Amino acid sequence: MRNLQVSGLVSGMDIETLVTRLMAIERRPVLALEDRQRVLRTRSDSWRDVSNRLNNLLARAEALKNATSYQSRSVTVDDVKVARVTAAAGSSEGSYRLEVIHLAQAHSVASRSLERDSTPLGLQGTVTINGKELAIQAGDTLLSISRRINSLEAGVRAAVLRVQEGDYRLTLTATTTGASSHIAMADDNAVLVDMGLLKTDAGSGELVANTLSAARDAEFRINDLTILRPTNQVSDVVAGLTFSLMAPGITTVSVDRNVDLLVGMVNSFVEQFNSTMTLIKQQSGAGGNLRGDPALRMLVTRLPGLVFNPVPGATGITRAAEIGLSTGAFGSGMEGLLRLDESVLRAKLAEDIDAVAALFGAHPVNVAEQSAGANASASSQRAGPEFAAQNVINGNTSPELWGTAGGGWSDGTPGEFPDILEIHFGQDRFIDTVSIFTLHSATYPAENYGIRDWRLEYFHGDQWHLLDTVIGNTAGVHTHRFEAVSTDRIRVLVDAANGANDHSRIVEVQAFAKNDGLASRLADAIKEFTQAASGTVSQRQRGIQGEIERLKKQVEQFEKRLEKREDTLRKQYAAMERALGLMQTQQMWLDQQLKWLAPSKK
Repeated sequence: MRNLQVSGLVSGMDIETLVTRLMAIERRPVLALEDRQRVLRTRSDSWRDVSNRLNNLLARAEALKNATSYQSRSVTVDDVKVARVTAAAGSSEGSYRLEVIHLAQAHSVASRSLERDSTPLGLQGTVTINGKELAIQAGDTLLSISRRINSLEAGVRAAVLRVQEGDYRLTLTATTTGASSHIAMADDNAVLVDMGLLKTDAGSGELVANTLSAARDAEFRINDLTILRPTNQVSDVVAGLTFSLMAPGITTVSVDRNVDLLVGMVNSFVEQFNSTMTLIKQQSGAGGNLRGDPALRMLVTRLPGLVFNPVPGATGITRAAEIGLSTGAFGSGMEGLLRLDESVLRAKLAEDIDAVAALFGAHPVNVAEQSAGANASASSQRAGPEFAAQNVINGNTSPELWGTAGGGWSDGTPGEFPDILEIHFGQDRFIDTVSIFTLHSATYPAENYGIRDWRLEYFHGDQWHLLDTVIGNTAGVHTHRFEAVSTDRIRVLVDAANGANDHSRIVEVQAFAKNDGLASRLADAIKEFTQAASGTVSQRQRGIQGEIERLKKQVEQFEKRLEKREDTLRKQYAAMERALGLMQTQQMWLDQQLKWLAPSKK
């Protein structure tokens, strides 16, 4: 019916324009609903922008609370023509004098000069190269022999070189460098001799290779200690350092903490924090798409506090201000935003990089350590201080001290279980990780001497609560991770050891306070806000999408009603046109009848 057209020829009215204008008035509620949907989509886009900024900030915070970030090393080589050096994270800092005497070489041999590379040599026999046999035929050329040697996989690469016109040489080069890379060759019909790959030594009269470069190890000195290696890539001399030897010469290599990387990371964090805060303020402010949202307004207040509140458990540095972070004064336009004094940060990194790491949350604090105020006791122990319970909280995790002072705890009742080891922290601690090191070494492997089954419990209120259970352990260390709990003590109840009728043996127990560094708590807050299932952003987005869908249904209902209304109008105007047409027809008939009835005038 919507295609019904009403001409308006009878009434003289522009019916189509009239219907269109009337329907435009009727559509005003639909337009209002569509405008509301556009506003909601804009709000949804704004929430997505806020979420993206927060996730970018989360990435910067995660990097700062990653312990490996503080183990990065920078390497300076005075003369990179002599060597290039890379350092793995955590490698020792120091300075080294490097002298490259000569580089490692691969053994290389060459044939005599031959006029053509594609002319049959007319040689025939079986040759052996590094133990691999190759039958040479009379029709073989330098090129075909080169290809066939390469297919042997004998640890050599063959190539034909054009020295000049009429001077072609076959070369063989070992695929590895070092003194052991010597190419061994032999034949049964003097083929290699005819080719010039083997020649008679003038001194001994024996056949020897026609050597271009001798097989040789790299020879170099580090701090005046002479070292030989088969390659020029050396990574087994100084732990964590890889030397790429380039040429003979002397240079100095310096390995330091990569302070520039850390300063750059903190600067990146500050920039992203300010970008995020600025966007949130704009969106939640008077002219923002998310104006008045209470969650965003709370975030504006909360985020700076997470940065500037003291960090409990941190050592040496407990406040962001101590590393050069500050914020603008109220009313300055910079309130809530961060500023960084690089000179202060660099000074603190030089003074105590571990304290800076702890401030950001990169180094969780072990509260089960004697130096942190902890104390240990056990249900029993073997005789002697070398097996005392106190040994498990001295910071030593190595089994090498086992059986000596500080080596660990062993119970005094073999074969009787459970054995109980209890650690008091001296005060309430908020912990989320416990690592238990049982005896495990080449001499005393854990599968024979370690604890096998145990329960880990914590004390809260007036009773013990189970944290975790382990059954069938054969590893040297087991780390328990759990939702953080508040407690002043933990205990390990050993139910079985791996040795029959054996002792319980524990080298060390570590309990870590929940990582509450400023980057850690900021990351936790952002995750809580942006997490997919129950985060504030997801809730807002779901609410907006639900409202958009509701409005869509209203629009669809309105459109159906409007379609019916338009059809009704067109029908009404069509009926009016028909009625007017009928009236005009009747009038014309009456006019005609009157003309007939009227007397004619002479």
